Amino acid sequence: MNALEKIPSQALVILAIFVAHGRATETLELFQNKAITDGSVGYKQTVERRCECREACWQDANCTGVSIAAHASPRLHVCSFSGQPLDNTTAALTSNTAANTFIKKKKPVCPANYTDVPKVGCLFISTQSLTYAAAKTACPAGSAGLFAAHTVDQFSELSLYMNKNKATMTTDYWIGIERDPVTEIWRWRHGSSIDTTQPSYFWGLLEPNDGTNCARLAYNPPMETYYKLGDRSCTMLYNFICEL
Repeated sequence: MNALEKIPSQALVILAIFVAHGRATETLELFQNKAITDGSVGYKQTVERRCECREACWQDANCTGVSIAAHASPRLHVCSFSGQPLDNTTAALTSNTAANTFIKKKKPVCPANYTDVPKVGCLFISTQSLTYAAAKTACPAGSAGLFAAHTVDQFSELSLYMNKNKATMTTDYWIGIERDPVTEIWRWRHGSSIDTTQPSYFWGLLEPNDGTNCARLAYNPPMETYYKLGDRSCTMLYNFICEL
Protein backbone atom coordinates (compact mmCIF):
# COMPACT_ATOMS: atom_id res chain seq x y z
CA MET A 1 0.00 0.00 0.00
CA ASN A 2 1.10 3.57 -0.56
CA ALA A 3 1.66 6.44 1.81
CA LEU A 4 -1.23 8.73 2.54
CA GLU A 5 -1.20 11.85 0.43
CA LYS A 6 -1.48 15.24 2.10
CA ILE A 7 -4.83 15.36 3.90
CA PRO A 8 -6.68 18.27 5.54
CA SER A 9 -6.67 18.11 9.33
CA GLN A 10 -10.37 17.43 9.67
CA ALA A 11 -11.60 13.85 9.92
CA LEU A 12 -12.39 12.29 6.57
CA VAL A 13 -14.68 9.39 5.93
CA ILE A 14 -12.66 7.25 3.55
CA LEU A 15 -11.33 3.89 2.62
CA ALA A 16 -12.89 0.58 3.47
CA ILE A 17 -16.40 -0.80 3.36
CA PHE A 18 -16.99 -4.24 4.83
CA VAL A 19 -19.91 -6.67 5.02
CA ALA A 20 -19.53 -10.09 6.63
CA HIS A 21 -21.37 -12.56 8.82
CA GLY A 22 -24.50 -10.41 8.87
CA ARG A 23 -22.75 -7.38 10.35
CA ALA A 24 -23.97 -3.90 9.40
CA THR A 25 -21.97 -2.15 6.72
CA GLU A 26 -19.27 0.05 8.22
CA THR A 27 -16.65 2.58 7.22
CA LEU A 28 -13.33 3.61 8.68
CA GLU A 29 -13.14 7.27 9.65
CA LEU A 30 -9.66 8.77 9.50
CA PHE A 31 -8.23 11.11 12.12
CA GLN A 32 -4.90 12.45 10.92
CA ASN A 33 -2.10 13.10 13.42
CA LYS A 34 -4.09 11.40 16.16
CA ALA A 35 -3.38 8.28 18.24
CA ILE A 36 -5.58 6.19 20.50
CA THR A 37 -4.73 6.95 24.13
CA ASP A 38 -2.59 4.34 25.90
CA GLY A 39 -5.41 3.49 28.30
CA SER A 40 -7.68 2.55 25.40
CA VAL A 41 -5.17 0.37 23.54
CA GLY A 42 -5.87 -3.34 23.96
CA TYR A 43 -2.97 -4.84 22.01
CA LYS A 44 -0.33 -3.99 19.43
CA GLN A 45 0.99 -5.67 16.31
CA THR A 46 3.97 -4.99 14.02
CA VAL A 47 3.34 -5.22 10.28
CA GLU A 48 5.09 -4.42 7.01
CA ARG A 49 2.19 -2.55 5.39
CA ARG A 50 -0.16 -0.02 6.93
CA CYS A 51 -3.15 -1.60 5.20
CA GLU A 52 -2.58 -4.73 7.32
CA CYS A 53 -3.56 -2.71 10.40
CA ARG A 54 -6.86 -1.69 8.86
CA GLU A 55 -7.56 -5.20 7.58
CA ALA A 56 -6.83 -6.73 11.00
CA CYS A 57 -9.28 -4.34 12.63
CA TRP A 58 -11.96 -5.30 10.08
CA GLN A 59 -11.41 -8.99 10.75
CA ASP A 60 -11.63 -8.53 14.54
CA ALA A 61 -15.29 -8.01 15.40
CA ASN A 62 -14.26 -6.53 18.76
CA CYS A 63 -11.95 -3.91 17.25
CA THR A 64 -13.38 -0.40 17.43
CA GLY A 65 -10.36 1.41 16.01
CA VAL A 66 -6.66 1.24 15.21
CA SER A 67 -3.79 3.71 15.30
CA ILE A 68 -0.94 3.30 12.84
CA ALA A 69 2.56 4.64 13.50
CA ALA A 70 6.05 4.04 12.16
CA HIS A 71 8.20 1.38 13.82
CA ALA A 72 11.79 2.03 14.94
CA SER A 73 12.86 -0.40 12.22
CA PRO A 74 12.61 0.89 8.65
CA ARG A 75 9.64 -0.29 6.57
CA LEU A 76 7.73 -1.56 9.60
CA HIS A 77 4.64 -0.12 11.22
CA VAL A 78 2.96 -0.51 14.61
CA CYS A 79 -0.78 -1.12 14.85
CA SER A 80 -2.40 -0.20 18.18
CA PHE A 81 -5.87 -1.74 18.44
CA SER A 82 -8.71 -0.76 20.74
CA GLY A 83 -11.83 -2.65 21.76
CA GLN A 84 -13.28 0.19 23.79
CA PRO A 85 -15.91 2.69 22.64
CA LEU A 86 -14.19 5.53 20.79
CA ASP A 87 -17.23 7.71 20.08
CA ASN A 88 -15.88 10.52 22.27
CA THR A 89 -12.87 11.22 20.08
CA THR A 90 -11.77 14.17 22.24
CA ALA A 91 -11.17 11.82 25.16
CA ALA A 92 -10.17 8.72 23.20
CA LEU A 93 -7.56 10.29 20.92
CA THR A 94 -4.41 12.27 21.59
CA SER A 95 -2.34 14.44 19.26
CA ASN A 96 0.55 12.59 17.63
CA THR A 97 2.13 13.87 14.42
CA ALA A 98 3.61 10.42 13.75
CA ALA A 99 0.29 8.54 13.78
CA ASN A 100 -3.05 8.25 12.03
CA THR A 101 -6.11 6.63 13.57
CA PHE A 102 -9.04 4.83 11.94
CA ILE A 103 -12.28 4.40 13.89
CA LYS A 104 -15.11 2.11 12.83
CA LYS A 105 -18.35 3.89 12.06
CA LYS A 106 -21.64 2.64 10.72
CA LYS A 107 -21.81 3.51 7.06
CA PRO A 108 -24.69 5.78 6.02
CA VAL A 109 -27.00 4.52 3.30
CA CYS A 110 -26.32 6.24 -0.02
CA PRO A 111 -29.07 8.63 -1.17
CA ALA A 112 -31.08 7.95 -4.30
CA ASN A 113 -29.11 8.45 -7.52
CA TYR A 114 -25.81 7.80 -5.71
CA THR A 115 -23.69 4.69 -6.22
CA ASP A 116 -22.06 2.93 -3.28
CA VAL A 117 -18.49 2.45 -4.54
CA PRO A 118 -16.58 0.00 -2.30
CA LYS A 119 -13.76 1.59 -0.31
CA VAL A 120 -14.61 5.02 -1.75
CA GLY A 121 -18.12 6.00 -0.61
CA CYS A 122 -21.33 7.34 -2.10
CA LEU A 123 -20.76 8.85 -5.54
CA PHE A 124 -23.07 10.54 -8.03
CA ILE A 125 -21.97 9.38 -11.48
CA SER A 126 -23.56 11.63 -14.05
CA THR A 127 -24.84 10.73 -17.50
CA GLN A 128 -24.77 14.37 -18.61
CA SER A 129 -21.80 15.97 -20.41
CA LEU A 130 -20.80 19.49 -19.31
CA THR A 131 -17.80 21.80 -19.29
CA TYR A 132 -15.64 21.67 -16.17
CA ALA A 133 -17.04 24.95 -14.83
CA ALA A 134 -20.61 23.78 -15.37
CA ALA A 135 -19.89 20.36 -13.82
CA LYS A 136 -18.63 22.02 -10.64
CA THR A 137 -22.05 23.58 -10.09
CA ALA A 138 -24.14 20.64 -11.29
CA CYS A 139 -23.64 18.22 -8.40
CA PRO A 140 -26.87 17.30 -6.55
CA ALA A 141 -27.97 19.31 -3.52
CA GLY A 142 -26.11 18.10 -0.44
CA SER A 143 -23.07 17.00 -2.40
CA ALA A 144 -19.60 18.11 -1.27
CA GLY A 145 -18.67 18.74 -4.89
CA LEU A 146 -16.76 16.93 -7.60
CA PHE A 147 -14.96 13.82 -6.35
CA ALA A 148 -11.51 14.54 -4.90
CA ALA A 149 -9.30 11.68 -3.73
CA HIS A 150 -7.75 11.86 -0.27
CA THR A 151 -5.35 8.94 -0.74
CA VAL A 152 -3.73 6.95 -3.50
CA ASP A 153 -5.72 3.94 -2.29
CA GLN A 154 -9.03 5.77 -2.64
CA PHE A 155 -8.19 6.94 -6.16
CA SER A 156 -7.10 3.42 -7.11
CA GLU A 157 -10.31 1.92 -5.75
CA LEU A 158 -12.41 4.29 -7.85
CA SER A 159 -10.36 3.47 -10.94
CA LEU A 160 -10.73 -0.23 -10.18
CA TYR A 161 -14.51 0.09 -9.81
CA MET A 162 -14.78 1.93 -13.12
CA ASN A 163 -12.61 -0.63 -14.87
CA LYS A 164 -14.88 -3.40 -13.63
CA ASN A 165 -17.85 -1.48 -15.04
CA LYS A 166 -16.24 -0.01 -18.14
CA ALA A 167 -18.78 -1.69 -20.43
CA THR A 168 -21.26 0.94 -19.23
CA MET A 169 -18.75 3.75 -18.54
CA THR A 170 -17.18 4.27 -21.96
CA THR A 171 -16.58 7.99 -21.55
CA ASP A 172 -14.44 10.50 -19.66
CA TYR A 173 -15.40 12.06 -16.33
CA TRP A 174 -14.56 15.39 -14.76
CA ILE A 175 -13.50 15.12 -11.12
CA GLY A 176 -12.41 17.73 -8.58
CA ILE A 177 -8.84 18.50 -9.57
CA GLU A 178 -7.37 21.49 -11.37
CA ARG A 179 -4.06 23.24 -11.94
CA ASP A 180 -3.26 26.58 -10.34
CA PRO A 181 -2.57 28.85 -13.32
CA VAL A 182 0.08 30.78 -11.38
CA THR A 183 2.01 28.05 -9.55
CA GLU A 184 1.10 25.32 -12.07
CA ILE A 185 0.53 22.93 -9.13
CA TRP A 186 -2.26 20.39 -9.48
CA ARG A 187 -4.60 20.43 -6.50
CA TRP A 188 -7.64 18.45 -5.44
CA ARG A 189 -10.82 20.30 -4.56
CA HIS A 190 -10.02 19.94 -0.84
CA GLY A 191 -6.60 21.57 -1.26
CA SER A 192 -4.02 18.77 -1.25
CA SER A 193 -1.66 18.55 -4.20
CA ILE A 194 -0.26 15.82 -6.42
CA ASP A 195 2.85 15.91 -8.57
CA THR A 196 3.17 14.92 -12.21
CA THR A 197 6.19 12.63 -11.96
CA GLN A 198 5.97 9.47 -14.07
CA PRO A 199 5.32 6.65 -13.47
CA SER A 200 2.30 7.83 -11.54
CA TYR A 201 -0.51 6.25 -9.57
CA PHE A 202 -2.75 9.12 -10.67
CA TRP A 203 -1.76 10.18 -14.18
CA GLY A 204 -2.03 8.23 -17.40
CA LEU A 205 1.04 7.55 -19.51
CA LEU A 206 2.68 10.79 -20.75
CA GLU A 207 0.11 12.87 -18.84
CA PRO A 208 -0.35 15.73 -18.23
CA ASN A 209 0.60 16.91 -21.71
CA ASP A 210 -1.92 19.49 -22.92
CA GLY A 211 -0.79 22.45 -20.82
CA THR A 212 -4.33 23.05 -19.57
CA ASN A 213 -5.69 23.64 -16.07
CA CYS A 214 -8.36 20.91 -15.92
CA ALA A 215 -8.10 17.12 -15.79
CA ARG A 216 -10.54 14.28 -16.18
CA LEU A 217 -10.59 10.53 -15.66
CA ALA A 218 -9.73 9.39 -19.15
CA TYR A 219 -11.26 6.48 -21.02
CA ASN A 220 -8.84 5.98 -23.92
CA PRO A 221 -8.63 2.36 -25.16
CA PRO A 222 -6.13 3.12 -28.00
CA MET A 223 -3.64 4.34 -25.36
CA GLU A 224 -4.73 1.61 -22.92
CA THR A 225 -5.62 4.37 -20.46
CA TYR A 226 -8.60 3.52 -18.33
CA TYR A 227 -9.77 6.01 -15.71
CA LYS A 228 -6.47 7.69 -14.88
CA LEU A 229 -5.93 11.44 -14.97
CA GLY A 230 -5.30 13.29 -18.19
CA ASP A 231 -5.41 17.06 -18.66
CA ARG A 232 -7.76 18.60 -21.19
CA SER A 233 -9.27 21.97 -22.03
CA CYS A 234 -11.75 23.05 -19.38
CA THR A 235 -14.31 23.72 -22.12
CA MET A 236 -14.49 20.09 -23.22
CA LEU A 237 -17.79 18.32 -22.54
CA TYR A 238 -17.50 15.31 -20.22
CA ASN A 239 -19.63 13.48 -17.68
CA PHE A 240 -18.71 14.11 -14.05
CA ILE A 241 -18.52 12.42 -10.64
CA CYS A 242 -19.64 14.03 -7.36
CA GLU A 243 -19.23 12.89 -3.74
CA LEU A 244 -21.16 13.46 -0.55
